[in-house]
Amino acid sequence: MSMMKRRALTLLVGLTTLLLGACSGVGDGNSLQSLVLVSSDDASLTFDDLKTGNFGGATVFECGTGGLTLFGLFTRDGSFGNFTPRATWSSSNTAVATVSNGDIVFPGTTDSFYPVGTVIPVAAGNAVITARYLDLSATIDVTVKTPQNVVLEPASLRMAPNSQGFFRVTALLDGIKQDVTAFAQTVAFATPDDTIATASFDLTGPVVRALSPGGPLTLNVTLPICNRTLSSTVSVAPVTSLVMQHEPGFSGDIIVPTNERVKVLADFGDGPEQDLTTQSAYTVNTTTDTTATTRIIANRNFITALTAGAPVEVSAACCAFDRNADGDITDELEAATSTSNSLSFTPVAATLTAFNITPTDARVEQFSSPQFNVTGVYDGGARTQDITRYVSWFVTNPAVSTTVASPLLTVISSAGFSETAGLGVFAVPPTVDRVTVDTPLTLQATLASAVQPATALPAQTTTVVVTPAPAP
Repeated sequence: MSMMKRRALTLLVGLTTLLLGACSGVGDGNSLQSLVLVSSDDASLTFDDLKTGNFGGATVFECGTGGLTLFGLFTRDGSFGNFTPRATWSSSNTAVATVSNGDIVFPGTTDSFYPVGTVIPVAAGNAVITARYLDLSATIDVTVKTPQNVVLEPASLRMAPNSQGFFRVTALLDGIKQDVTAFAQTVAFATPDDTIATASFDLTGPVVRALSPGGPLTLNVTLPICNRTLSSTVSVAPVTSLVMQHEPGFSGDIIVPTNERVKVLADFGDGPEQDLTTQSAYTVNTTTDTTATTRIIANRNFITALTAGAPVEVSAACCAFDRNADGDITDELEAATSTSNSLSFTPVAATLTAFNITPTDARVEQFSSPQFNVTGVYDGGARTQDITRYVSWFVTNPAVSTTVASPLLTVISSAGFSETAGLGVFAVPPTVDRVTVDTPLTLQATLASAVQPATALPAQTTTVVVTPAPAP
């Protein structure tokens, strides 16, 4: 299929956070006292927050949308409810922004509508959004800004046959580079050729499936709200060699029971390589070593040491794809055609005697993604190995109240633990303004039970100070 339109419902969920909580209090004598209108980014609030908080306005960027949430506060029991879908919404300046009452059609469709309370930007400027319910109303100032440097990444990609290529849309929002793939709606080749490659959307964004050598083809991704089309160049070429590499800091020894995360690259002989790490199949060589899998296993690109012993050879192959969906990948053109070099992995026994976090006393900027690593010290210093994947993280600061610190703590203690981002990578959230600037926070790393020695080692800590991002 040369073009696939993303389902409107999926995109709307990605674009707009909308709380549809139950309305409390109506009909039981508990009178509605007031309405509070906030950005959906501020929707996880308490009654006291809503009653006393000053949330300011909302910022929406062209090409995307913004969600607003309307809360009703009740007098008798201090409860509140979500009145977003019950209110009537209006904009003071429809040349800058419109707001949906569930009646604005989603671009490219005839029967899909923006959820109630969604702000749709039209042009840079300011508008006041009003939500009315019965004889009450609430307003919020909305600023529409123009995103800068909106691009499709990568700008060009050379691909191995049967492989997949993943694309994303990025932009500078207030000077900070952010992923805005949710702004995109359609993906297609300018001149489709389904014998070379196909394009579609998946949950991550635009995806290209390479089939046979050819191209270049121009990949177009549309952002319908701001009527933009972004492009990238795609070509498919035979693989000269498939190269498997050790993880930085590893040389082949893996301490039981930890693992190493290898990388696999397609080398085309004369240009940029394609990362095929997550698309490759990994094989432990048992041809000459029938007990190899009792010492080493290869699960995707993670090579794990089971028991100490002789070295084990592991290789990778790419890329198999069931083109005709018959459940058989041995058909012509479907089997993996490239096999990598073999790497040797030696599982060794050692006792963890200490571990530490780096960097220490870190200062990290709002919107940044700082990397923290944990190094394990074995046998009193005879060996060291990165064990970042084997700790859990927590952020505390007794000097800062839970209410003030929680927006930062919630994000920094749960974000970044994905295979693609790498463990120990934290996303510092935009809600840093609720944390006192330059207030030290304690980042704590606790060992997983799998690597704890018989005499358990206590958690280690380092200090993190979050600073505001520089003005654009």
